Parts: sequence; C-alpha cells; structure tokens
Amino acid sequence: TYIVALAYDEISMGGPFLYALENTSKNIFCINLSTKGINAQVHSVSEDMPDWASKTSYSIYIKPNTSTLGVLFTSKERIEYDLTKLALPRGLTIVHSYTKPWLSIGEDGKVSANIYTSSKAPVTSFTFNYKFDGTTYNQTFTDLEISNGFYNLVTIEHETIIPALTAEGSHDLEIWLSDINGSHTSNTIEMTVDVYQKVVQRIVLHEAFVSSTSDACVIPNQLLDTIFQYNPDKFTCIKYQMNAPAFDPYYTVEGEARKNYYEVGLIPFVAVDGNYFADYLGSYTPAVFQLGYILPSFVELDATFTYDDTKTYAASITVNPLKSITGNNKLYAAVVEKVTRMNMKTNGERAFYYVMKKFLTDVDGDPIDLVEDKEVNVDLSFQFKGNFRLPFSGSNMINNDIEHSVENFKNLMLVYWIQNDDTKEVLQSGKVEEATLSIGDFAEMGTVKVYPNPSEGMINIESENEFSNVKILNMLGQVVYNSHVKTH
Repeated sequence: TYIVALAYDEISMGGPFLYALENTSKNIFCINLSTKGINAQVHSVSEDMPDWASKTSYSIYIKPNTSTLGVLFTSKERIEYDLTKLALPRGLTIVHSYTKPWLSIGEDGKVSANIYTSSKAPVTSFTFNYKFDGTTYNQTFTDLEISNGFYNLVTIEHETIIPALTAEGSHDLEIWLSDINGSHTSNTIEMTVDVYQKVVQRIVLHEAFVSSTSDACVIPNQLLDTIFQYNPDKFTCIKYQMNAPAFDPYYTVEGEARKNYYEVGLIPFVAVDGNYFADYLGSYTPAVFQLGYILPSFVELDATFTYDDTKTYAASITVNPLKSITGNNKLYAAVVEKVTRMNMKTNGERAFYYVMKKFLTDVDGDPIDLVEDKEVNVDLSFQFKGNFRLPFSGSNMINNDIEHSVENFKNLMLVYWIQNDDTKEVLQSGKVEEATLSIGDFAEMGTVKVYPNPSEGMINIESENEFSNVKILNMLGQVVYNSHVKTH
C-alpha cells in the first residue's frame, strides 16, 4: 500500500489539512499540518462503493471554492464527499499547559491551557474542561475571536481552582476543550500533579555564551532581555563573553572553562538549568522558559553579599536540602556585573548584561552533600586588586592577581547555584542584586556626610570620627584624589 494522491484543504475548521489517498485500500486519511499528525481515517472509498473496489483510483481533489472532496478513477468514475459532514478534527489545539505539576500541602492550584487555532474561520466559543481525581469541572467561553496562527497562542485559566490538599501524593489531571464553535472537541492534555510536604519554587538559571564581536548574538540577547523583563523574579543569569569570532575584552579563562564544561561549539549558546539551547534564537522561547519555571525544586537557597573598602566582596550562602539528593553535586557562585559598556565592539550592541567577572567558588564548583534538613553554610570572598584595564587580545587577558575589569563596583551582584556535575542538571539557583557595605565597616565609620553632591570641585566632609586621609575613586574604581588632611 502506498499514497497515490494528495489534496490540500484550507477550508475546513481546524485546518489546513492534507488528504492522502491510498492506492489499494482506497482509504482517505486526514493529516493535520499544524501537528504533523494523522487525525483518523476519514473514509474508505471501497466500503462506500463496493462495486468500485477493483477499479484504480489515481487522484484526489478539493473542488475550488466549495467544501467538496473528490476521488477520480481511471475508468472516469468519481465519488465526492461533503467536507462539512466528514469526521473532521478539532478547531483548537492545546499546545501545552502552564499548570504547575506540583503543589505544597495546603496550596491550591490554577489550571491553564495554551491554545491556538489553524482554522481560517475564527473560534468564537468553547467549553474549557478539566478532570482532577475523577471530578470534571467546566467553564464556557463565549464572544471570543481567536484567529489563525500557531504563534498566536492564547493562554486561558479555568475559574475553578484545584482545591488545597492535605497529604502528599500524586493526582491525575486531564485538560481539554469541547463545543468548539458549537461542535468540535480538542486534543486532551494528560499530566500528573504531585503534592509535597517540602518543596520550593525553582529559579531558572541561564548561562549564555556570547560576544560583542558576533552579529549572531544580537537578537538572542534581545530575546533573553525580553524574557527577563517580564519575569524579573523568576530567573538568574550569567553571561560569559567569548573569544569568537574575534576577541571580546571581557573574555576570561573562567569563561573558557565553562565553555568546555558544556562543550560549546558555536555561539550564541545558552544552557538553561543545564539544558542546552545552541543558537537559541528560535529554540528558547518565553513558553519554554515558563515550562522550566513551573518545575519543582527540593533545594532551598539563601545568601548575603557584602563588600568593604578594600574591594573585597564576600558571600555567605545557606543551602537547605528539603530531601536527600545523591550524585556529584557542586555549589557554584560568581560575581557578575549587571551592565557593561566598555567592551563594545563590532556587533552594534551598546550594553551587555550580567557579565561574569569572577567565580567565588572554584570554576569547577565546590563539592556539597545534600542531606535532607542538614543545612550547609558556605562563606566565600574575593578581593579585586589593582586598577581597571581593558584587554585588547586573547594573549592579554585580565590577571585577577594584579588588576580587574570591573567598570562600576556599585553594579556588582551575586549569582549562585547547585548543579549535578554528571548530568549538568541545575537543582536550584539564586541571586543577590546588590552588595551591601559590611557591618564592620559601618561600625567603624560612624556617620559621614559629604556635600554638595554633585560638586563643581569643592566638597565638605563631616564625620563623627577623626580621620587623616581622604581618597576619592571614580566609577571605574580608579583613585582620582588621595591626600592627608587635618580635621577640626
């Protein structure tokens, strides 16, 4: 058996469809072009016209400007069907659902569906159904105008929430649409909702490998920026500037080590919670981000991030495993500059976000045991030494023992995460958006007032404590004034 003819249908609800005619059985199959799936056998010509079973069919067609599907035979007979009366597929498709697949005990849940229609006619009404533990809930939507297009996704939420549950366990959930424009039914999404005593919200880590010399990185960077803009508390990000296709001044040995860790070939490349999206322009979308965000995490993280007047940045990280997790697990932590501009090169970008400056842990991570309810506290620090320098080639990279590439020390943040080094899976991540002055330095300083600010050249300094030296640094951390003074 093989296919002898095809016909394209852009008329029917739920289309476009492709009708395929088999040579021997003379079965007509309907293929949904949007899902690339065979919906069902629509008709068997041999069953409908037994006297023609031995005849040879050679063509199938859609009659122009009609809802007629026809089959031609070499003997010049033909049979025609009214498409409006065939068992056609649904007019809406559920692509996926943002329904959380987990809940804490005592937490209720919202049920959602992301839907689209590929029909030329808009969908104006349907019933949104879900079944949870055998009980079905319905909600009718009317006066709609859902138009054609796979990328015209519409997210709907059911008005009836999943009730809060009081015990751990797994629960079956089914989601589907019915009475679409009064008749059709959609596909069904089946999933499991797990209820846990101890679980926390996941924060999604993005490790991006990019360069200010790569035109290919511009749009992917904009894509990430858009996702982050609309999800400010749901993500962490660290970007490693690469030495490709030409040198980015903020390319580092540590960035190269992470590139090798993920076996990065070409850039742009992003690892999201350890999952790879090479050339992520089309493959990493807001929907993919959201589907990652709704996954559970069983590691609770917290941290403080401080600095002092010696440019020493310190992190105190608390790791609380909510269950025991075996494997080659590591703690990673890095100092990140929220925005840089001085590494601008040839790709037209003027600002670069979440640029990695220095790992506080080893770049290969620090081993950590994740034992249920056994809290782990880790203290890390690094002192930025010397002055700012902008490297000009890969043979002239920053030497962190004597210099630094921090443009603005007030713009540093902490990004940290737990990762299984064998599977690359990131178990949880966290961030501290801004470093605070260490308590010890506050105590020693007392109250200090500096005015006017801004100044045209002369300033007044008032302090509760006597001091003998004044040092003024610019935004690059460079000393622009240093003098002994007399206080009174």
